Amino acid sequence: MIFEKAKTIAKDNMDYHKRQINTPYRSTVRMLEWLNKKEIFKDGTKILDMACGGGVI
Repeated sequence: MIFEKAKTIAKDNMDYHKRQINTPYRSTVRMLEWLNKKEIFKDGTKILDMACGGGVI
C-alpha cells in the first residue's frame, strides 16, 4: 500500500514538471525576466538547474 502511494506521488510530481516543457510556469518566466534585467549573462550562457525539481531551464 505505501509503495503504491509513493509511486502515485512520484508520477504526479513528474507530470507537474513535464508540463513546463510545453508551457513554462509563470514563476519560471518571471525568474528568466528578472535574470535578463540584470544583464549578467552573455549570449550563449548556459544555466544548470539543480535541486529544483524536474527543472526545465
